[in-house]
Amino acid sequence: MIPLHARLTKRCNAEHAFRREDFFIPHIHGVTTNMSFLQKVGIIAIIIIFGITLLYFLFPPDQQRIKNLVNKGKTGIEEQDILKTMSVVAIDYQDRYGLNNAGLRSLFFELFKLADKITIRYDITELQIRDDTAYVTAVLWAKGIINSEQQDIAGDSRLPAQIRLKIRKREFMWRVVGSEWDDVQQVNRGLFGFSGF
Repeated sequence: MIPLHARLTKRCNAEHAFRREDFFIPHIHGVTTNMSFLQKVGIIAIIIIFGITLLYFLFPPDQQRIKNLVNKGKTGIEEQDILKTMSVVAIDYQDRYGLNNAGLRSLFFELFKLADKITIRYDITELQIRDDTAYVTAVLWAKGIINSEQQDIAGDSRLPAQIRLKIRKREFMWRVVGSEWDDVQQVNRGLFGFSGF
């Protein structure tokens, strides 16, 4: 007869072997420990990457915020949405042509009455940030249906228009506080048929 302690030892060994095979856990030269460590490293890496991505979307860097602002203004004009368009403009906007916030709003109202199906294509060629002020230079082409004909509003097939925006951050929000065109007369001719300013 097999002693009791020998039977218990044999039974425990058999159960231990079953569990090991059941979960396919290798037990050679500490591989189990290494796999556990690698799994922990992988989980930590995933958490860090997810956290950084989440922070980027919730709190994007200033450069991305400014690009988003410019694109929002462009979309507002194309949609002829005065509220969206003016939401990127500071209340104390003032440019070298004498336009303030109210004057710029009136200009966009006139544009939306005169033109339909406005399309804008632009490329930012320079973006500088100095403390709480940013300077954006962009080339752009704008077209629209005016008097039942498609016309150039800014830029043409030969040469794009160029605009410089002055953007300031207040209370973590960037807003346009000024602008300057390289050829403002061309823009006015495209819109209203006169040089203006």
